Amino acid sequence: MIFKEMDPKDVLQLLEGQENILAPEVKKHEDYVQKLQCVYCGGSCRPFVSPEKLFESGSMLPKYLAECNDCGSQFEPYTKIELRGPQRNPLEDSDPDKVDLFSIRPGVVI
Repeated sequence: MIFKEMDPKDVLQLLEGQENILAPEVKKHEDYVQKLQCVYCGGSCRPFVSPEKLFESGSMLPKYLAECNDCGSQFEPYTKIELRGPQRNPLEDSDPDKVDLFSIRPGVVI
């Protein structure tokens, strides 16, 4: 199948006057993911789009996953299923007085 890119001016003209139904859904999902804590280190998370499976049936949004800003682990935000373990040590750049050592899972190689 050949993909032909549309002229951006034509796209804007076609969308003019249409309600933006995607923005509120994207914002709701991004807010949910940003409130999550990492399943490994308890750090804050950011949403990202899964490159392996972009869309799920019945959804108008791409498949968003969560990635920890501190250790780099990735997980599914609603089920907390791990997709990738920690990629860096969250303790290296942290303030030692603020680190909760009990939130780090024993036996995890970082």
